[in-house]
Amino acid sequence: MTDSSPELAGGRNRLDIQPALEFLTRATELRGRKSKEEVMKANLFAHLPSIFPDQPGWLDHHISGAEARVQIVEGDAGLNRFTDSLIGQTSIEYEPDLRRSDRYAGGLHQVKEHLAGLLNQGHPAENLIGILSDTVLWLAYAPIIQTERQIGRYGTDYIELHQIDKVDGSI
Repeated sequence: MTDSSPELAGGRNRLDIQPALEFLTRATELRGRKSKEEVMKANLFAHLPSIFPDQPGWLDHHISGAEARVQIVEGDAGLNRFTDSLIGQTSIEYEPDLRRSDRYAGGLHQVKEHLAGLLNQGHPAENLIGILSDTVLWLAYAPIIQTERQIGRYGTDYIELHQIDKVDGSI
C-alpha cells in the first residue's frame, strides 16, 4: 500500500542538497566553536526554507515556534516540562553539542520527559517519536512502556527509550 499524500510521498519534502550541505558545514563550525543552543537553532531555522524549497506544512510550524508544554509525574508531583519543538507527535530537544556526555545525558532525559508527557495526553506510544539533536547529529527514539500507567500518570520511571534512527551530518 502506498500513501499518495504529497507530504509523505516526497513531493512537499523535497530536499535541496546544496543548501543542506551549506547548513551542515556552518552547523559543524558552530558546534566546534562551542556555540550556544540558541545559535545552533537559529542557524538551522535560517537554512530550513532553502533546504526544503517546497515549504512542507511542518516547516513554518517548526520555525515559528513549536514549543509545547507537557506534564509528567515524578513521585506524587505533577511537573510541567517544555519541548523545544513539537510537530504532530514528534518531540524535538536541542542541545548545543551531543558529543559532550553531560549534554547528551541531559538531553536524553528531557526527551524521555517529553514522551512521558505526550503519553499523559493520551497519545499512543507507537505513534510517538523523540528526537535529540545538536543540529549536526540527529538521534530518534521510540518510547517503550515499562510499566503501564493510567493516562496522566506517566513519568520517566515508567518508560525506556529505544533508538530507532541516527543521522550524523558531520562535515
